[in-house]
Amino acid sequence: MRSGDEQMRAPGTFLWNELLTNDAEGASAFYSQLFGWQSFNPDGLEDRAVPEPEKSGPPHTIWMMGFTQIGSMRGLPEAHQARSPVWMPFITVNDVDESARQARELGGSVLEEPFNVPNTGRFAILLDPQGAVFGVGKPFLSEAR
Repeated sequence: MRSGDEQMRAPGTFLWNELLTNDAEGASAFYSQLFGWQSFNPDGLEDRAVPEPEKSGPPHTIWMMGFTQIGSMRGLPEAHQARSPVWMPFITVNDVDESARQARELGGSVLEEPFNVPNTGRFAILLDPQGAVFGVGKPFLSEAR
C-alpha cells in the first residue's frame, strides 16, 4: 500500500495548489480561519526565473496543515492585477517537457515553458483547449523514491 505522500506524487494526481491573489492579507485571514491553515513566508526562497517587473506583490507564502505543506499563495503579476484571484492546480507528471509538448499537440498551449524551482521540482504552466489554466510538475524528491 502506498503512503499518502507517494499517492500525491503519482502521475495524474494533484500535486499542489497555488492561490494567485491581489489581497494576500485578506486571503490569509480567510483560509486560516476557515481551514485552520498556518502560513509562513520562507526567507531566502528563490522565486522561479521571472522578469523583475513580474515579481511585484506580496511575497511567496507557503500554506501548512500541521507539518505538511499543502499549497502556496503569491501576488498576481502586476500586468494581471485587474484579474480576479484564482487557484491554480498543479498535476504530477513523469516528464514536464514531454507533457508540455503533448499539450501543444493536443490543441492546448504552454503559457510558461518548463522551469526548475530550486530544491522543489520542474514545472510548466499550460492552457487546455477550453481555456482552463493549470500547471504540471515533477518534484525532485520523487526521483529519490
